[in-house]
Amino acid sequence: MKLLVVFVVSIILLNWGRWSAWDAEGFALYLTHPVMQTTLFDFAWVLAILTFFIHQDAKRHGLRYWYIFPTFPVMPTIGLLIYLWMRQRKLARPGTVLPPGD
Repeated sequence: MKLLVVFVVSIILLNWGRWSAWDAEGFALYLTHPVMQTTLFDFAWVLAILTFFIHQDAKRHGLRYWYIFPTFPVMPTIGLLIYLWMRQRKLARPGTVLPPGD
């Protein structure tokens, strides 16, 4: 939870003077610029691979992970940090037995 709070606060502080640039025109430029399209394509592959590993981990520990998907288009770090927080809470419960190999 601490990492999630630190991340959100740092995003707000780092963008404090730039909020005016995130209008419809700025967002359209961000999505249509060729360099950004290549970056977004690479990022989509990274998220797909990450989702594969999260799926395996969630299945192994009996967790849900559907709530990370709405964060993928904008800020996947938030979804990942929430998943890690939920995973830590589940594994910290008394009586939780890890599967073999963990």
